[in-house]
Amino acid sequence: MNIGERILERRTQIKMSLETFAKRTNVPVETVRTWESGSVIPETLRLTGIAHALNTSVEYLLEEDDPVHNRWQLNDRMFSEDNMYRFVERKSRELNLIQTQYALSLMKKSHEGQFRKGADKVPYINHPLLMACHAFAVGIQEDSVIAACLLHDVVEDCGVTAEELPVSDEAKEAVLLLSFEKQEGLTKEESLEQYYEKIVNNRIASIVKCLDR
Repeated sequence: MNIGERILERRTQIKMSLETFAKRTNVPVETVRTWESGSVIPETLRLTGIAHALNTSVEYLLEEDDPVHNRWQLNDRMFSEDNMYRFVERKSRELNLIQTQYALSLMKKSHEGQFRKGADKVPYINHPLLMACHAFAVGIQEDSVIAACLLHDVVEDCGVTAEELPVSDEAKEAVLLLSFEKQEGLTKEESLEQYYEKIVNNRIASIVKCLDR
């Protein structure tokens, strides 16, 4: 039983409606549905509030009273790339982020047919879209930063050239710095050392790299 099933089980036990639980945890009803379906795992910082709303403990939600089962059942896709794409697209229009709008289109085209590592075959765009959503979540609304998040792997993995990037020169520079390539005559470790030295001296590249962890 995963954490979403535990939430649903406990909510059903105490006869609490979906709407009441959503109100008590201060999230939309749709978010609760994604938790209970197992498609999204609640953020760790929300677990205390969820447990309080359900009049139970965090240990119960994590199945610590049931050592036979795994406490967490994770999958490779935490969020829907389709939903994230629509969210970033809407935010870019609301904030008039022109570079981001062009970057979305190129990112989708460039990574078509590529998948993240793992058994679930998650489309690769899930990764840059998640980075862009994380950026918005922490208050970053700078067009060059969001665009660089979306495009940070297209040069390294898709054969796109810097001239083809529909973004500002500072965003292009960040994307190029984020594209790792082993240097001739150097070991991989030495190449990585140079790679990070260049990133740390570029503001946009540094922000994007932090979001890429």
